[in-house]
Amino acid sequence: LTPMKLNIQYLEKAYHENDKDFSIKIKDISKTLIQQIETLDKVAETFSDMAKTNIKMFVELDLLEVIKTTSEFYTNSHKVDFAIINPQEFKALYTNGILKDVTQIFNNLIKNSVEAIGTQTNGKIIVEISQTDSYHNVLISDNGNGISEDMREMIFTPYFTTRSKGTGLGLAIVKTLITDMGGD
Repeated sequence: LTPMKLNIQYLEKAYHENDKDFSIKIKDISKTLIQQIETLDKVAETFSDMAKTNIKMFVELDLLEVIKTTSEFYTNSHKVDFAIINPQEFKALYTNGILKDVTQIFNNLIKNSVEAIGTQTNGKIIVEISQTDSYHNVLISDNGNGISEDMREMIFTPYFTTRSKGTGLGLAIVKTLITDMGGD
């Protein structure tokens, strides 16, 4: 909000001083302000979603199908190779959850991998699925830049990000959604 306020004050000053480039400044600053407002709107929507208690709305869903569908979206829109390793050859892998939330979990995780790979031409994301008596285990790895050891403990902290365009909410949301579903 502070940068938005400063931009408006800058515009007011330019207006009162009859700045000859005022029309250009108002156009540029308006565009920036609209982008910042849209980002704040997304953040508010995300917090609203996190605050909702959806436990009563759990349904049985196919975890493997959600993973495949999410990875197909990124395969088609980015130059990244995906491998889903399913050693027990599950044809379906059922769990209880909310489809929207489980989709968001894998969307956020795969998006992070895609962004970590960046412009590399040999980007690869591997999704490994296994099962124990109590849990379905999903391990997602990529050949992207990764994160330094000293920053790893902060990755689930809201607003922590290593990217200039990130909100720092993706992994915090993932952790909250998984925890709310009884996972870890």
